Parts: sequence; structure tokens; C-alpha cells
Amino acid sequence: MSPNFNEFKYCKLCNSKKLKEVLNLANLPIGDKYMPKEQEGISKEIYELKIMMCQDCYHYQNSGFVNPNLIYGTYLSRPATTNPELADAFKQYAKYLVENFSNNKKNLFAVEAGSNNGIFIDFMQKNLGVKVLGVEPSNLFEQATKNNIETINDYFNKDVANKIINSHGQADFFIANHTFSNIIDNIDFLEGVKLLLKSDGIFSMQTFYQKSVIEKNLLENFTHEHLSYFYIKPLKSFFERNEMELFDVKFVPAKGGSIRCFIQKKGGPNKVSDTVTEFINDETK
Repeated sequence: MSPNFNEFKYCKLCNSKKLKEVLNLANLPIGDKYMPKEQEGISKEIYELKIMMCQDCYHYQNSGFVNPNLIYGTYLSRPATTNPELADAFKQYAKYLVENFSNNKKNLFAVEAGSNNGIFIDFMQKNLGVKVLGVEPSNLFEQATKNNIETINDYFNKDVANKIINSHGQADFFIANHTFSNIIDNIDFLEGVKLLLKSDGIFSMQTFYQKSVIEKNLLENFTHEHLSYFYIKPLKSFFERNEMELFDVKFVPAKGGSIRCFIQKKGGPNKVSDTVTEFINDETK
């Protein structure tokens, strides 16, 4: 096996070792890595791409992960910049967060993990008066910095959360748009979120919905970059095990069908919406 590939020996949400292979897409090169003309004909390294199901919590994930620096060292993904429809949806999404979860507070602070070139938090900063900070591991952070969007060039985790608290204080909003599925250690990531959020803070997470992937045959969602494929039921249990609470879910059309999840610390101020149970019932019927 390549030194640039590491196998997951456990479920990324519940740590169970009862993983069952459900789809083998054979060995493939990393997506969106285009060779310069002068390297035409040179073979690229290929890596295993198998989809596993946890037999305990029914989470779906890749069998392993490629060295993330190979994916994010030179990165192309900035869909909200090139897609006006998605950009407008992000603006409405940002306004929804502030209008519904600011709790009448002033001087709001939002952190976004996987912020790309910063288009989402830039809108919050310029139009909604929110102090913002991005965390972006790829080269796209340079664009954000040039546009005066403060951005940390790193992978978000518990250590980075502590650094942010020391330099900026705790956050009212933590945002992860199409990022949580790409995380190697989701538990460490969530520990960082818990540390960083204020007691009434909101973790807002948007990701493609595995139910839509299956129903619409969205095969392109299975990549080395996407490490997890989410249903609501295992997500709800994951948050509960880690002292967090999924209190609302919305379906959005982005990327063929995505879910927008709203999470708070256990015992937070927001009532759990019926939508959570409705999604789970729809998944299990």
C-alpha cells in the first residue's frame, strides 16, 4: 500500500470496528488534479476507493484517506465564487443564522472551517456586521487574505480551537460548509467546536446528503476528498455521544441534494425541531 494512504480501522462516528465493504470503486487517482501539458502521458499515483458501512451505527465512509496535503496543497474548489446561484443561497443562509440565532447579542463572532476564499464569511463581515475568522488549509487562503478576510492557514482541530480562543475569544457561530465530510478525525474536530463555541453558540454544518446520492445516482460524490457520507440518524447519535445536540435540519438543493444541520451544546437554548425525527423516519421507512 502507498505511504500516502492510511486505512481507517474504525467507524469515524462511533469507533466501532465492525466495518463492512459495500462498494469498491477500484484504485483511482485523486480528483481535480490536472497535469500540466509538459507532463502529458505521465501516470499519476492511484489510491484505493472503497466505501464501508458501519454495522453498528450505519455510517458510511471511505476505507481510508490519502495524505491531505496531496489534495489541498493546490486546490481548485471554490464553487460559491463560480456559481451565482450557490453564492446567493449562501447569502440567504448567512442572514438566516444571524436573524435566528444571534439572541439579540452585539459584536457577534463567526468562525468558518474550510472557508476556501472566504466568500461566505466575507458576506457576514461586510453585510451583517459580524466579526469573522476563516480556517482554510489549502492555497485558497491566500485569496481570502488578499481580500482582507482574516484566515488561518491550517486544518481545524482541537489545538487550533484553543489558539483561536486565546487570540479572539469564543465564537457565536461555527460554520462548516461541505467540510465535515472531508475531516479525517471527526471526534477531534467536534471537540474543537465544543471548546470554541459559547454556551449558546451554534454549529451550522452543510454537507451533501447520502440519501440524495443514492436516489439520484450521484456517483461523483464518492471521492478521496470526501471521507464520510452522511445520513441524519448516525449523525444525531454521534452528536449525542459527544455532548452536542442536533436541533434542526433543512434540505437544500445544493450539489444534487444537501442537508443543513444546526447543532448546539447539550442543554442549549433551542428547542429540537420535529424535522430531525422526520428525516430519520424517512431514512428508515
